[in-house]
Amino acid sequence: IFNFIPGRPIAVTRQPGSVGSTSVLLKGELWHTGGTATCDVWFAYSDISPNSLNQKTSVLTRNATGAFEITLDGLTPGTKHWYRAVANNGVSQDVGEIYEFTTTSGDIILTEGELGQPYQPEESESKSPIIERLPERYQQFLEKHPVILRLLEHRGFRNLIARNS
Repeated sequence: IFNFIPGRPIAVTRQPGSVGSTSVLLKGELWHTGGTATCDVWFAYSDISPNSLNQKTSVLTRNATGAFEITLDGLTPGTKHWYRAVANNGVSQDVGEIYEFTTTSGDIILTEGELGQPYQPEESESKSPIIERLPERYQQFLEKHPVILRLLEHRGFRNLIARNS
């Protein structure tokens, strides 16, 4: 008899459904619960930085896979925001890709076209002398997680890597 521990759920971030001056309809999908009967889903978001998703929406408990959406109110007009879907089954957590959108400046609510897009770090965010000295697999990891690269640069790891090269 084998014992199986539930695994990681799979969350996917989708383009927002509507974008207004102070609200947005965030969309995501729960592709897999990780083997548990239920899974909590929500969105982490920020208007500060894609590397600091320091706020979260209300939590929805799902007992099946599929699309989910949450309306977020109280946003600042004409401001860029970043968000991602999050799923937690009590054993493990998964996050979707980071998306960005900008709230409208007036009373307009956008519901068609490209309302949000996957976040792409600027070229200057992903290039660093530290990356050039690392093996390819670490370069790819740090390019996907620029906040870790910044932390390495600020913590003096540049000198450590230079000494070990």
